[in-house]
Amino acid sequence: MTTLSALVTTEWLHNHLDDANIRVIDIRGHVLPASQPPPHYFAHADDYAESHIPGAVFVDWTTDITNPDSPNGTQIATPDAYAALMGRLGVDADTFVVAYDDANGMFAARLWWTLQYYGHERTAVLDGGWAKWLA
Repeated sequence: MTTLSALVTTEWLHNHLDDANIRVIDIRGHVLPASQPPPHYFAHADDYAESHIPGAVFVDWTTDITNPDSPNGTQIATPDAYAALMGRLGVDADTFVVAYDDANGMFAARLWWTLQYYGHERTAVLDGGWAKWLA
């Protein structure tokens, strides 16, 4: 893997799906406006179960990468919790992570940022996300 761009194309991903050091993470979800009744945060696990990029694993952005003990529940997961999640997902120091969502990159970028925050620079967001992959 020579790319360290923050984005990869659907064509690039298609050509690298079988690479042993690639982990594709589906992090689809949505947020309701504050004017709506709670809850406001949703992950799209059912959509993942219905269809996803081949080999992708699912991350629930509302619980998996957040700290439930933080005042509003949206702070980044603790280092130990985050490391445990990445271990369960098969992400190690040599893994190139590609994240995608169905929200114009909002959640994929959050995963990208949290990986960067914890020192994992081998990560990118799928340009165009789920919609472009389908197209």
